[in-house]
Amino acid sequence: GSGNIIVGTEVDVGASELFFVPLGEEVSGMHLGMIQPGVVDGMVFADANDNGKYDQDEQGLAGTTVRLMDKTGEVFSTMVNTDGSFAFDTVMPGRYYLRYELPENGVFSPRVSGGNAIVGEGSHGAGDWFNFGTGAHVTAPLCGGLDLGVISGFTFADNDGSGVMDNGETSLSGVTLTLTPSRSDLTEQTVTTGRDGAYAFEDLRPDTYTLTVVC
Repeated sequence: GSGNIIVGTEVDVGASELFFVPLGEEVSGMHLGMIQPGVVDGMVFADANDNGKYDQDEQGLAGTTVRLMDKTGEVFSTMVNTDGSFAFDTVMPGRYYLRYELPENGVFSPRVSGGNAIVGEGSHGAGDWFNFGTGAHVTAPLCGGLDLGVISGFTFADNDGSGVMDNGETSLSGVTLTLTPSRSDLTEQTVTTGRDGAYAFEDLRPDTYTLTVVC
């Protein structure tokens, strides 16, 4: 602004342009405007049991990117540490929100009081806007996520009853497999094997499942 003569050259250091002081004269209006930056930090945890809460022994969700955003776009970005923590430590006064990008196949935990506060679409989500003052320290609400799993295998004609697919034994097509979850909020899935006998159930949340096979 017009009231400040100093331009920042690096963190904690600034300089004015060259100016001339005539002999015997006084130069006024040499005002120095300074801002103390602040800190925005938080936690992204790997919700191993998918309950939305940060439980004991749960780790950070590796591979998560956190972006500090303002109305013009991204200001800073960082990857979470192994313990799930992140921090932006040179934040200037303004209005911001945090954007979270979970790893591929990641989804957000259920939103619960005192636990995960972020709702997203797929692996992308965002927190609420917040005002940030000079020298402030804002800790973001908890963010919890998890990687979805896969159950896969193949079916074969076990001609000798050994339990092992031996040479000469062929894959079975047309076998129907049903994966039934224990949790009431999850949906049962059914697949049928093709010519190669292979099957896969994808995008699975943590649970105890029952696999039913119908030849």
